[in-house]
Amino acid sequence: MSAKDSDRIARWTLYTSGAILTLAGVLMIADSIFGFVSEMVLLGISLLLSGANNLVPHFSMKDNPLRPAWLLPAGAADALFGVLSLSHLFDPPAILAVWALIAGCVRLYMFCAVGRSGVAKRWAALGSAALMIAISALLLSRLPIAGVFSGVFLAAIGAAVANEGRMLYGRVS
Repeated sequence: MSAKDSDRIARWTLYTSGAILTLAGVLMIADSIFGFVSEMVLLGISLLLSGANNLVPHFSMKDNPLRPAWLLPAGAADALFGVLSLSHLFDPPAILAVWALIAGCVRLYMFCAVGRSGVAKRWAALGSAALMIAISALLLSRLPIAGVFSGVFLAAIGAAVANEGRMLYGRVS
């Protein structure tokens, strides 16, 4: 597998995860307005899908030395918090806050990892990390308004993740 193929897989992994998270955020906003389904179910399913989206390429590219190192921690964090969300043991803002904190730390790792490989626009990962950690802090602050905006925060994180795909790995080819 060539470097171009690895970049294409990484780019589409980020695009797909970003789309899943953005859609889940929009559905959470609609849920708070119309009461369609539980926020925990939406959050859990979207995180499980995002986790699978990261883990499948990680394991399918196992013999490729150009496999992005961030796929495993990102996928594992998403899948773990997807399962926790579906367990209904915690409220949505708490799950989203802790997940965003861990995902932000994974993005910091991603920033360092892609920097070592010479990616010029690695600042997109740093911007996503800062956004995720700031959202986590706001949600953990337990301000009454923070829980209301869980869907907006998730949609913003999804957009930031999709932007990482564009900035770090180039345009659609």
